[in-house]
Amino acid sequence: MDFYTNVFVRGDTIYIRGVDEGKSVKFKTNFEPTLYVNSEEGDWQTLWGQKLGTVKPGSITDCRQFIERYSEVNGFDVYGNNNWGIQWIAEEFPEDLRFDKDQIKIFTLDIETKTEHGFPDMETANEEILLISIQDNFTKRITTFGRYPATIEQENVDYIMISDEASLLTQFIKWWRQNFPDIITGWNSEFFDITYLVRRIQRVLGSDMGHKLSPWNIIKENHVHVRGGTQTCFDLNGISSLDYLDLYKKYTYTAQESYKLDHIAFSELGEKKLKNPGGTFKDFYTDHWQTFVEYNIRDVELVDKLEDKMRLIELQLTMAYNAGINYKDVYSQVRMWDAIIYNHLRKKKIAIPNSTKSRKDGQFAGAFVKDPLVGMHNWVASFDLNSLYPHLIMQYNISPETLVDDMPIGGDVERFLAKNVDTSDLDDRTVAANGWTYRKDKLGVFPELMYKMYTDRSKFKKQMLGVEQEYENTREPHLKKEISRLNNLQMAMKIALNSAYGAMGNQYFRYFDIRMAESITTSGQLSIRWIHNKMNDWMNKLLGTDGQDYIIAVDTDSIYVTFEKLIDKVFPDEQDPTKVIQFMDTICEDKIQPYIDSCYQELATYMNAYDQKMVMKREVRARHNCDNPGPKDKARYW
Repeated sequence: MDFYTNVFVRGDTIYIRGVDEGKSVKFKTNFEPTLYVNSEEGDWQTLWGQKLGTVKPGSITDCRQFIERYSEVNGFDVYGNNNWGIQWIAEEFPEDLRFDKDQIKIFTLDIETKTEHGFPDMETANEEILLISIQDNFTKRITTFGRYPATIEQENVDYIMISDEASLLTQFIKWWRQNFPDIITGWNSEFFDITYLVRRIQRVLGSDMGHKLSPWNIIKENHVHVRGGTQTCFDLNGISSLDYLDLYKKYTYTAQESYKLDHIAFSELGEKKLKNPGGTFKDFYTDHWQTFVEYNIRDVELVDKLEDKMRLIELQLTMAYNAGINYKDVYSQVRMWDAIIYNHLRKKKIAIPNSTKSRKDGQFAGAFVKDPLVGMHNWVASFDLNSLYPHLIMQYNISPETLVDDMPIGGDVERFLAKNVDTSDLDDRTVAANGWTYRKDKLGVFPELMYKMYTDRSKFKKQMLGVEQEYENTREPHLKKEISRLNNLQMAMKIALNSAYGAMGNQYFRYFDIRMAESITTSGQLSIRWIHNKMNDWMNKLLGTDGQDYIIAVDTDSIYVTFEKLIDKVFPDEQDPTKVIQFMDTICEDKIQPYIDSCYQELATYMNAYDQKMVMKREVRARHNCDNPGPKDKARYW
């Protein structure tokens, strides 16, 4: 098999769908997992260096019972990945896996229902389904099932008219089962289109018929907490549901005033949904059926065009295959990082603990945010730390096996800021801002992965630029696909790096330890407050002031500095803002940047850091800040 598209476990069986020699395949296997136990003769080891030997208890059920049997036996720890599907993937695909999106069948789905009693009720599916449209992302063919006649002139649309709902749903299921997709997407498809379709099929055709939407005839009902309420959704086992609304929110980093498809499509594509020519939605399907069908078709086209432009599904696939997980597991930072670490360690014959035995008690400190100095501030510049939390993990070598499991040295952020903690006798340890220390004689697995991902990202970006240049020279169409692949690889590295702390700070993470989580957040506080104080010292000395606060806002990894007094002193009568901005650029580049670098080197030396990784660069400079400057107001500078 070239690559998998979906893997799930039920009982002792693993159900697999994938692609082999360009063709879709599916099969089942009774998997016998591998576990690890203490053994002086073993060639595996734990993160802490104890020797382990392999055991094969039998089936998945046998493995579960084996783990349970020895869970209370002191000195007999069982190691190994108890996520059996991930273990199967790792054994089947031990090397980096390269997939071909064109061989993965992606369908965009949109349904339309009656609204005789208002918006359809999701639990009872009380309104009839009038239209179902599906577009294949690769072939671009659209198949539409409709209740009434319509004339569709688009060559890529197959319109199938069936006059009663039961027959329409039956015919749709028959078509679906001949064309099972690997991925189903749409706009809010997770909580509306798929859920309502399953519910309505169950209501009209019987509960068993809903299972026909799964290649394995297995669907699972889930109840998800969303925005303070509970919503129902369904897993069509064997098919990954990747709601494009969720992907858009996850991978685009600018807030939108609305997340309705009409607004997003216009913002990204310059296209809009078709308008309802009637007074109500009921008027739309009752009096304007032809336009109503075109409206339904247009919706799947818009989502499909968004993917063609933004390639967010392709990015999700890249991240899934990099980690060795299912496509939907990428939504979970814990699952993704658990698999990344597992696969990394597996290549070194290091077995992971099969459950979380770390400390889960108590809350830990978060990021530092300084209340903004209210008012109008002129000539403002912001300075941002690059990927703060991943770099802190590297700087202090924060990892489970490097944590010195002893009492902390008795420091906290305030004391480290004042440099009244004696760090002269740390020797081969570095200390984080919560006082816990980490070994320096070996690189921890967490920072090792950070270094690797940064190196890989740089490599992929360099390769991408080379291919882009080749495309400019040759205009070979196949190079566009390679550019997209390399761009997604470097983006996958970036997103994974920035999500590492999200996993490490989650109590359900296999390696969660409150001491490590707080080491990261308090060290982040120390880093940003350190430069806050140093910049104020520098500005006060430069301008001959005493105790003046020139930092108008601080947020986690950014400071916002006003140069208003400096500009007034240097340019008392200057009316040309261009000259002032040029002066700000020069002083930031020639004076402040070297000063910041030296300040962070001082901090790294004081904390006996494994490596100095704090890199702060000037980002925004502006003539004025907003009326009430705050940490999220960069975009409002003018």
